[in-house]
Amino acid sequence: MAFDAWRFLSYFGVEGIKQARNDNVMAHCPDFEGKHGNGDRKRSFGILEKSTWDRRNSQWTPAGTSNCYVCGGFTLEQLTAKFLSRNLGRPVNDLEAYNWLMEQDLLPEDDEIGHLDELALDLKVLMGEISDSNTYDIAVLDEYLKALHPQALRRDGQQVLSVEMVRDVFQIGYCERSQRTVIPVFNKKKGLMGVISRATRDDDFIRYGVGVPDETFPNPGWKMMLDFPKGDVVFNEDKWDPFNKDTILVIESPMDVPYAYMHKIQEQVDIGAIMGAKPSREHVDKIAQYENVILGLDNDEAGATGTEFLKEELKRRKNRIWTFDSYGNKDLGGCTPEQVANLLQRVRKDGII
Repeated sequence: MAFDAWRFLSYFGVEGIKQARNDNVMAHCPDFEGKHGNGDRKRSFGILEKSTWDRRNSQWTPAGTSNCYVCGGFTLEQLTAKFLSRNLGRPVNDLEAYNWLMEQDLLPEDDEIGHLDELALDLKVLMGEISDSNTYDIAVLDEYLKALHPQALRRDGQQVLSVEMVRDVFQIGYCERSQRTVIPVFNKKKGLMGVISRATRDDDFIRYGVGVPDETFPNPGWKMMLDFPKGDVVFNEDKWDPFNKDTILVIESPMDVPYAYMHKIQEQVDIGAIMGAKPSREHVDKIAQYENVILGLDNDEAGATGTEFLKEELKRRKNRIWTFDSYGNKDLGGCTPEQVANLLQRVRKDGII
């Protein structure tokens, strides 16, 4: 069933509605953020009446998807949430917008079953009725929560993290057999994807590892267990709140996230660590849901390469990009507590010094 773009746009008082080619309806942009200084006189806003095949990305673009040459694109739920938020004077999330579309009989019929199945699956996973096949039972962490290495609390020999922050908020523990700090990684549904382990000994040849050495360690033939594809998840995404925050700080090291939390940076922006300097396409998709992205990767060659990749991908998606230079230190973890507390004052718009 085609999406009734005319009725949808008319309901919200959008002006200049006009039929265009390729099942596309054009109109003056709703301009939620005031980016059109002199008004959108040329109808830069378009919305699809039918699903179309995106040859460039080899995928279907659903009916109701919209795009503005200046403001960027939205899914139907995202666009509806913005309209409703403006009309009601309060934040409206995508799920509430989806329900409104169903009540108004505006949801494209061919998309309705797929959306319902996806929402039902998410609900069952969250309610514990079924498990996510790509996650581990959280009980596997019990063995590591019996101890905590002092190094997990320190920066440059000084304690800068509290036990409560490290243990209670991030469930960080310690593997005694391998003498490594164990850092759990959860997905957005709070499923345990696996762990990152960090060496506490200077002579350990693996500083950061995906997984933790198994029970045969240190005998020959030992392997990493509780490993996972780190390109599928961003550390700390289980604590994100994209409906109420429009900005995310992206860094490399998971252990720098609780350091930022100690200074309440998370009260203003969400924080995510990509667990290295090589962001994946999945990382980009997750990060791009935020309007503003602060890039704070390490100040080294690998970090610079990762930063350039993220800039290119995010600019293509019309995100606003900002940078944090860690006050000239290697990374956020090398900053003093005072510098971390004033982190957002150091942020600069990309290309502006």
